Amino acid sequence: MEQLFSASCLQAPGRTRACPHKLYRAMQLPGMTAPALRCICVTDFAPLLTEPETPEQRLAQLRLKQQLSAHLQHDVEPVLQIIRR
Repeated sequence: MEQLFSASCLQAPGRTRACPHKLYRAMQLPGMTAPALRCICVTDFAPLLTEPETPEQRLAQLRLKQQLSAHLQHDVEPVLQIIRR
């Protein structure tokens, strides 16, 4: 049975320090059987919320999106939609 509150945040796999900007939302992501209150480290997803201005930024954004998707084991788009609300 899933817990209502998970102490771990959705965040970048390399994060070693406390997240400076957390957001708590009730959500149901892929792989979850029911909605639950989850924490999102907005700081780690913020670079994906802006439109890249250069090819280098576009590539960095793509790499970050792939890294976060692999870590979360699902696409990051549902998380980004929750942050945008």
